[in-house]
Amino acid sequence: MPLTTLGTAERSARTVNLSHHSSGAIDFSRSWSSRLAQAIDAGDDAAINQLVREGKSLFATQDLVAQCVGRTPPLLVRGNLVRPFFAELWAIPMLVRDAGPLALEEFWLQRKERIRETLTQWAGSSIGVSLYHGGLIPAHWVASWTIAVVRAYLDQLSNTRAKTGIGFEALSFNLPEGLPRLYFIPLALKTSAPWPSDFVTPYILESAIENAVSPYVVCPDTRLAIQSCGAPSPLRLAFVQGLMQWISEIHKCAGIAAWDIALNAYEHSKVELQVVLLSGEQLGVTLNANILGASALKWLISAIAQVCEYRLSNFKAGH
Repeated sequence: MPLTTLGTAERSARTVNLSHHSSGAIDFSRSWSSRLAQAIDAGDDAAINQLVREGKSLFATQDLVAQCVGRTPPLLVRGNLVRPFFAELWAIPMLVRDAGPLALEEFWLQRKERIRETLTQWAGSSIGVSLYHGGLIPAHWVASWTIAVVRAYLDQLSNTRAKTGIGFEALSFNLPEGLPRLYFIPLALKTSAPWPSDFVTPYILESAIENAVSPYVVCPDTRLAIQSCGAPSPLRLAFVQGLMQWISEIHKCAGIAAWDIALNAYEHSKVELQVVLLSGEQLGVTLNANILGASALKWLISAIAQVCEYRLSNFKAGH
């Protein structure tokens, strides 16, 4: 898994390897695994929540569910043909300032092939790379995704199903003007060879991605300034990595007075993150634990606590 930090200046001092956050091997029955696969394929959140409750370890079970949500089953069936096929939904987090729709579109049209070449060179000949044709997606869209939406993006990018429209209701972060925006570039890694146990995304790849977008680091004529670009990683980790970098930058720009995180009162697979700025303005982010996993959420909480130690004692989830 990728090594990531809260900020570029702190890279050598504080690094976190998410692969070290496992809670031990947990045995899951074949029946349980089969029911999980069916629930994920159907996008049945209620059934998935029930399966999580049945797990022997909530921490390990939620991590497994999140991993399965972002990956295809190991066999692809097309007509009478059954063959090995592995694919996983990944993303690249980017912090952007002053980004109008036209500037984002121009950036994507001019830089997508260089980004694709960089990823393909890193992945090697046995791993295919597919970039989402729509380019950059705002963080509040990704935060709004259900399991069914995640699977739809994975299906489209891995070409395992016909391309169809992907619809969902996007939440709002209520982010004040003048603060950086968080975006993601979705992509899929796919192969017919045995799936590697872990991809390692070293800093050299992060630097290569930054170089691929470097002509747009500061580009006032198109009203687009890219502040930072993270290394590619599985969606569940990329989203939390991006949130960490984003919240750290918000704290530098506007100051964070307090924060809190708690289960949603109505949907226990949802987690509500609330951030209060020094100005009194509030930022709210809803996170899906079944998509992100317990390890990633634990990592996020630890990172925010290093940015601001003050918790909201009167914060109530779901309101």
